[in-house]
Amino acid sequence: MRRRDNVKVALFFIFVSFVLTMSILMSIFFALNAYVEQKKSQTPLFVFVKPEASAEEVNALINQIELKKGVRKVKLIDKDKAFNEMIKKFSIDKNLFSRNPFPYSIEVFFIPSFTTESYFNQFALSLNSDIVDAVKYPKGVLAEISSLHERLIYFSEVVVGVLYAVEFIVFLSIMTIFYSHRKFDYDTLKFFGIKRFIIFRMFLKDTIVPAVWGFLFSVVVIVAIYFVYDKYGDIPYISKELFKSSQKSTFALNILIGFLFTFVSSLIVFVFNDEKV
Repeated sequence: MRRRDNVKVALFFIFVSFVLTMSILMSIFFALNAYVEQKKSQTPLFVFVKPEASAEEVNALINQIELKKGVRKVKLIDKDKAFNEMIKKFSIDKNLFSRNPFPYSIEVFFIPSFTTESYFNQFALSLNSDIVDAVKYPKGVLAEISSLHERLIYFSEVVVGVLYAVEFIVFLSIMTIFYSHRKFDYDTLKFFGIKRFIIFRMFLKDTIVPAVWGFLFSVVVIVAIYFVYDKYGDIPYISKELFKSSQKSTFALNILIGFLFTFVSSLIVFVFNDEKV
């Protein structure tokens, strides 16, 4: 009886460690992914208009841009303000210029999924306006952030996939040990005519109960982590709200996966180890 109880305790801790480890790891990956996406969406596309364009024409162009798909924010750079900042920065005498050489320009920011080189090129071609002189964006910066984003997604998918596979093997191993400790009891029940399905339900109940206790304990631990992190925690460049929101979703996901692993591993172990008497 003691060995059986020890296996239940082991299953309890395996369930808890699986849920907490995967939830925290995945929430960090999601938070990093969201951070990179935020940085990506801060990459602007510049629309330069012709010097002779009037303020009314520029405002009409801004209204047209705001209606386009994927646009998050549009910012007008006033030509007088740009001229004055240039004079101030380089300490140049304003009287040396007969006119303001700066045109109006527009900064366009997109949501992350639209902040790509292909969409920027598509967007530039879609600007059907006679006052548009040029459309430019920092290609090197955008390419670097996009490459970093792709590598981060690939790395996180590989790490999470490998850990899920390892954890499932651990579940299978503990279920095998658990079944071996109850095999004599199950064989005795089958000898007296108890159906295999009923025996499987008994086995599943014995494995699910520690998982349920593990779930309840995990909730307590996660609440404690929220409380401590909210008061004292800080991850550089990642907001607390972003980390906490990703933690909630990954925790719920891994609770479901934990119960799924428990059920599937119990079923596999029972099917492959159960024998007719």
